[in-house]
Amino acid sequence: MLKKANINWIAKQLVKMVQNGTIRFDNAMQRGLVWDKKKKSLLIHSMLMGYPIPAFYAVKNGNGYDMLDGKQRSNAIIDFINGKFELTDVPEVEVTNEDGTTDMVDVNTLHFDEMEEALRDEITSCSLTIYYFEGITDDEVSEMFFRLNNGKALSAIELSRARAKSLVAIKCCPAD
Repeated sequence: MLKKANINWIAKQLVKMVQNGTIRFDNAMQRGLVWDKKKKSLLIHSMLMGYPIPAFYAVKNGNGYDMLDGKQRSNAIIDFINGKFELTDVPEVEVTNEDGTTDMVDVNTLHFDEMEEALRDEITSCSLTIYYFEGITDDEVSEMFFRLNNGKALSAIELSRARAKSLVAIKCCPAD
């Protein structure tokens, strides 16, 4: 049986750990970088809005971690915080003012350093769950990677339903 533990890092911590080599993505299972700016932007928007971010999976080796799953998400977070892309095609975000009122803010076309401090703080302090394993074999790593990446992509109709603004709009009416 696999021995699993979990920890939480904030996004700022993830960035520093990748930069100092404590987190590595160089195992044979990892694919190249495939997310476009729109997917990266949606992840950052999810962080701003408080949507859950899927867990990351890693193997703990000595003083570091070899990531099994989370390369695309990590790269998006790191690239955005380091100013390598601006947000695109995301809805407005709600910002709470000092007096307790809220405003909707358009964050499209903004780089990280162009955002209000409260939004930058929301991103850098976003909690990320990491499941890690110690002492697992290469065969167990391969099997885990397969299981983590064996999902089926949503069909066009499933994507449409997920993006519907109203649940009423996607309910089917019985034939008369």
